[in-house]
Amino acid sequence: MNFRAVEARIRKSTFVESIPLLASSFVLFFFVCLLVSTVAADKVAESMSMGLMYSAFISIIPFALALKYCFRHVVEGRRHHYEALRLFGLTLKRIRRVLFLELLTVYFFFSIVSAVLVPVLMKPIFLVLYSGFGIDLPQGLPSPLLVAVISWCAIVCLSFVPFQQETRVLEDLSQGPTRIDPTPRNPRAAELLRYPLGIAACVVLLVGFVAMPQADPSSRWPFIFVYCVPFLVSAASVFVYAVVLYSAEYLSLKFGGWNPPILGVRYARSFIATTILRVSCIFILFPIIPFIANDSALYSAREELADNVKNVYVGSPQDEQTISTSTAQNICQDHAADCLGVLSWVPADQDSEELQPSTMEEGAVFALVEDRDGTVSSLVNDREVVETEPRSPFDQTWMRPWDKTFNSEADPSWGTGERQDEGYAVAIFSKQVELSDSQAMEVVGAQQWAENLPSTLLYGPNGTGTSEFIPLFAYVIVGGAVLIFGLALAQQGRLIRFTKTIWEQGVSVAEAHRNRKLANCLPSAFALALSLGAAALLSTYMDSYIAHKLVLHFPDVPFGLIFFLVVVVGLAAVGSNFVKGPRPAKN
Repeated sequence: MNFRAVEARIRKSTFVESIPLLASSFVLFFFVCLLVSTVAADKVAESMSMGLMYSAFISIIPFALALKYCFRHVVEGRRHHYEALRLFGLTLKRIRRVLFLELLTVYFFFSIVSAVLVPVLMKPIFLVLYSGFGIDLPQGLPSPLLVAVISWCAIVCLSFVPFQQETRVLEDLSQGPTRIDPTPRNPRAAELLRYPLGIAACVVLLVGFVAMPQADPSSRWPFIFVYCVPFLVSAASVFVYAVVLYSAEYLSLKFGGWNPPILGVRYARSFIATTILRVSCIFILFPIIPFIANDSALYSAREELADNVKNVYVGSPQDEQTISTSTAQNICQDHAADCLGVLSWVPADQDSEELQPSTMEEGAVFALVEDRDGTVSSLVNDREVVETEPRSPFDQTWMRPWDKTFNSEADPSWGTGERQDEGYAVAIFSKQVELSDSQAMEVVGAQQWAENLPSTLLYGPNGTGTSEFIPLFAYVIVGGAVLIFGLALAQQGRLIRFTKTIWEQGVSVAEAHRNRKLANCLPSAFALALSLGAAALLSTYMDSYIAHKLVLHFPDVPFGLIFFLVVVVGLAAVGSNFVKGPRPAKN
């Protein structure tokens, strides 16, 4: 027997079963090549490179598990072929070697293609992910050949253990007992008690939110609780999903009677995709938490400053940013009768426990500089804002609008030379004044200005650091989506058996396959909606708690990142529908 020819025919006849592995591998190779190209570039933003490095370590587990499930799908598709070859005398070692060489060849091709595509697609990808952020693209990318070699080695190492685990099933030629799938039946409320973990998670979430307002502002447990929310939502997702399906089926049967979609809902309720729900919630919600924590800290700091300002007016640009010191001084001179002075946020560096003027590139903090005596006191009631008591448990005590105040009249080094155009500045007025349109500025109340204070003034010249979350978010999303795809593949055998059974019992083929698609897509869609809803609810709760009033707020996540999340998770959920299902025999 010509085993090489037989192996070629096996690959051809089972190509459809190999498509999920090919698609997942290509996605992994592309993002690994993107990671290597960015980190190894001659010039790259530190926030981008560090975020990518963090994401690489976090994404190892979902990437490895995704490959594991894709390998399982290929092995199950070829299992009867390999068992026949073993009966003809072909050793398992030979089968494994040929299969692994096939995998290495595919990996080699994907590594070359991905390394070539990355420089072309890097710019549009980063522009989407960093929408709203002024990020500089990497410059001086490494050789595509080097990127291909590194990515090929990385994915091969990542694939070795899952490959060995999933091909071990071929060691035993005997068939195990067929798994018995759960039988769909009428909804019963008592079935919801089968999810004690989800019920407990819901109780913990409820107790935490009720107890949070009672916590001392200096306590840190509410902040820790916020970072535990993704895991609690993940644990509760199965119970919430079961409640939603139960309610939908119960109400539909009670008021509308039987209809075909109920069959798909009933089957989805009978066998809930527990792992997909929990994994999806964690990998969607967990990366959003840093954005929520950052937003609440900024909101709290702004509210603290807004409560401290006097009834004066601030001249600031219409886009709610600030202006340079020289521009603010010119405006102040034009309205000298009503101008109380100019305040400048000047970058500073600490030298021998004293702040010294610095540049935006080298400065670590901001020092507040007044151009005359009494300017700071004309804006705020208490000028000592350093080390203030926290307003809420979500405060970052180091976050403040300035570190120390100086007077440029007493110390000209803080207000002369090139620093006139560095940092930030505003003009303080005793009353509302009219500015010309050419100045592109507006005079607003001090409280309104404080509530929209630029985030950079609260963090320092180095910025907010949220740009580091973006590559972390993106890679965690990709890792989670590929894992969701692998988990969906793992349940296709059960869904295909269900599809075949119901059309054999009289359900139309189109309706049977529609129910299968519903069972594939519904868990991921529900997890996406639940996670984004939980993020909005958590952010609204935290801001409302800080302000002591209802403040509707969604985390300040770039739109491009949310779009990327929806598209990637959606493709992962829909992708398993392309697995070949049964068709009725033609007469």
